[in-house]
Amino acid sequence: MNVGLMPFAQGYSKTKGQTIAAKWLMRFNQLQAFHAREGHCDLPQKYKAEDGFGLGSWVYRQRKMDSLIPEQKKKLDSLGFIWDASKGKT
Repeated sequence: MNVGLMPFAQGYSKTKGQTIAAKWLMRFNQLQAFHAREGHCDLPQKYKAEDGFGLGSWVYRQRKMDSLIPEQKKKLDSLGFIWDASKGKT
């Protein structure tokens, strides 16, 4: 599956043979479901998804990553993703 990711992100990870792009999209879909349910993407860093994955940590890492490509950023932006968590606090 090619979701418009850079070549390094299209490689296979060592876990379960999933491409890195497919894994990113799976986590994005989990964030999208959280957003649909809760109306925001401001997860606590310790938040765990239903499958036990640390989705809150994943969100934190997305904020810090310099290697996100424009398509990934656009997907996150479509959810109202807060890039600087300190600005999202009231």
